[in-house]
Amino acid sequence: MNKPKIKLILTLLLIIFIIPSTSLSQERNIAVSIPPIGSITKYIVGDLWKISVLLPSNTNPHLFEPTPQIMKELEKAKIVVINGKDVDLWAKKLADSAQKDTLVLSDYLKIKEENPHFWLDPILAKDIANIIYKKVSSIDPSNKNYYLKNLNKFNKQIDELNKYIIKELSIFKNKEIIAYHPSFYYFFKRYNIKVLSYIEEGEGKEPSLKKISEIIRLIKSKNIKYIIKEPFINTPTLGTIQKETKVKIVDMDPIGYNKDYFELIKENVKILKEIFYEQNR
Repeated sequence: MNKPKIKLILTLLLIIFIIPSTSLSQERNIAVSIPPIGSITKYIVGDLWKISVLLPSNTNPHLFEPTPQIMKELEKAKIVVINGKDVDLWAKKLADSAQKDTLVLSDYLKIKEENPHFWLDPILAKDIANIIYKKVSSIDPSNKNYYLKNLNKFNKQIDELNKYIIKELSIFKNKEIIAYHPSFYYFFKRYNIKVLSYIEEGEGKEPSLKKISEIIRLIKSKNIKYIIKEPFINTPTLGTIQKETKVKIVDMDPIGYNKDYFELIKENVKILKEIFYEQNR
């Protein structure tokens, strides 16, 4: 076979095998609005997709205003996965303007409440994983069995996590808390933790003087020793309450920047155990 023919055959092989592979690799990018959704997505897709988390570190997702750099990251994505409801409206607007294939998780979950923090309930995290599995399998059916295997493995880990949480928290009789913001609403509901009051009267809205007085009376009457807040919330209201009651302010992280989903949940369980230990002394 002469050299021109060999060169032609090699070129055709390059077009058939190498170029489509490169194109597919470029298309396997998923943008997710917030870190915990990114972590769950990673468990399903493994190393077959590159995942970009749009929300920067130490940022309140409710109040985030996207930068041009965030838009550039989103432009690279074949799929955009959004939590939904009011926690990441900015991501939905960006995805719509870029005409991206967008998966809004809240559209598929059977949740009547408007609270958007459903990822913090491990049982609902299984539903989230299943929704993501169906989406990536529809786009990449050749790897459906791989995604299904990962989904089953994730679900087993969630079952173990659920047992762990029940075991760790069931020893406490008094599980009453006060929280600034309802980030852990679904988690508290799942594990029978009674929230006496949420301090915030709306997203980003400071409580009235009347509400602050009610919280102070509640802390004193119930002998509450801790108030839970998010790391990115900084408000003088908590300082006022703390001065009047000597209550301690403790951070519980609902987002988990650069953290694995299971690590995030277990860290918060550890904090709750410390709180309930003091409450039950």
